[in-house]
Amino acid sequence: MFLFRFLGIFLIINNFHQVTAASKKIKKI
Repeated sequence: MFLFRFLGIFLIINNFHQVTAASKKIKKI
């Protein structure tokens, strides 16, 4: 159960990181 929760948090952080990188690329263009 704890491992599943940790995996969920990791996926949320990874998704947030991808969104920030995408917004940075859009700002550069």
